[in-house]
Amino acid sequence: MIKKNIVTVIYPGEFRTTFEIESDKSTEQILEMIFAQWNVNEQTSELFKQSRVRSLSVNDIVIINNENYQCRYFGWVHVTPEYTKELEDTVISQSIYSRGAYFALNEIMISLENDTKNKIYMVEN
Repeated sequence: MIKKNIVTVIYPGEFRTTFEIESDKSTEQILEMIFAQWNVNEQTSELFKQSRVRSLSVNDIVIINNENYQCRYFGWVHVTPEYTKELEDTVISQSIYSRGAYFALNEIMISLENDTKNKIYMVEN
């Protein structure tokens, strides 16, 4: 059955947009579709082109119907809204932020990968 899905694409500290997708696909399939549409290829969406932003990348966030997912090297990880907010706040507060949000995001993620506290933000399926 086709349903309306509210989607928010977040480049932490850099860009945020919300739109609707009508689909009968699973959340995992929608995530992969969004990844394809928010990169430069034959599936690129008009919204992505009009936004004039970089491609969706590792560590960016996609929210589908209030469920938060972070793009990883292979696939997606389900994260809490608190994690998403803290990540955005932390990106903006980094001294390297002046060089670009993406640089700050990558620096944060490297340190979080070594921090066991980060595990509390992962949602168990």
